[in-house]
Amino acid sequence: MGRNARLRKERTTERAAAATSSPSRASLEILQQAVEAVGDKFGTENRCADAAALLITVGKHLGYSLEPRPVSLVAEQPSQTHPPTKNVVFIGPAAVAKMSEEDKERANKDQLDGGESLGHVVLTCDDPPLLLDANLRQLEAMGFYAPSLQANIHTNHPESGWWYLPISELDLELFYILDDGANGLMENFDAAVTAASAEARDLATALRAGYTAKQIREATGI
Repeated sequence: MGRNARLRKERTTERAAAATSSPSRASLEILQQAVEAVGDKFGTENRCADAAALLITVGKHLGYSLEPRPVSLVAEQPSQTHPPTKNVVFIGPAAVAKMSEEDKERANKDQLDGGESLGHVVLTCDDPPLLLDANLRQLEAMGFYAPSLQANIHTNHPESGWWYLPISELDLELFYILDDGANGLMENFDAAVTAASAEARDLATALRAGYTAKQIREATGI
């Protein structure tokens, strides 16, 4: 093989390796903006799986390996202690199973008849250990102030099978329970990831260019 041919082969190999290598990792601040931007797209709609499908691909373009996790969720406002006014939401089979008779009397009918009991989908990251919930805003339809969430956790595979996240500044306590009963939400997840690929790439490009979630929201008119 001649020198020029060898150099061409080496350059081709280098380009192929670059094309298949993982992108450089963006900062956690940029990842947080991604969580907020995806949250802006879905707002308070109950579309956690679609939000997770978009965010998992944005995260990939930002250099983060994220894993979808079907969960149940119990959310409450700790400042409210009197049962008739206490705001508690139970989403998913494992959460509904924890409801007391008093909880059932106060609960939204959908939580008992299959609406909210389908469950919820979040994403976790191994390095660093994070839990991402872009569609937590759906709780706003149930009387909570709950912005899209990027939270530090000790591990994304807890031995207990759950994560407890108290967020005092939001008067919010979140209890995420890993739940096989919520796996139905993952049935079309791969198709949703594929459908979101172009939008995810564009969003990641904008975030890497320095645009914030607010600027993207204003530009797109969300």
